[in-house]
Amino acid sequence: SEIPRPNRNFDSKAERHVHFCREREETLKCELAAGSNCPASAIVAKKALYELRAMEHNLYNCSRPKIDGYGGSGFSTTPAILVTLSALCVSLLPLKQTLFRDFI
Repeated sequence: SEIPRPNRNFDSKAERHVHFCREREETLKCELAAGSNCPASAIVAKKALYELRAMEHNLYNCSRPKIDGYGGSGFSTTPAILVTLSALCVSLLPLKQTLFRDFI
């Protein structure tokens, strides 16, 4: 995707800063997506790139972008989220088997 061109008609410094941070986030997403088909040995380089960009975001007082481990945008996962999703999947297993039996 193409990085949107900056709108020079900002109403405030805050809007200009938000746009600046958003542009930096989109650039990082593009960089990570470009390396998404790289071999596993490139994971270290991708992590290093993410950490460098995260430091840049901190320097400019931008929040860290939410990037998943595969180079795309996504929700940030925490152990609590993973446990919740796992429990949800396990609880839905009997339902899945029942639904398949109804259609067979």
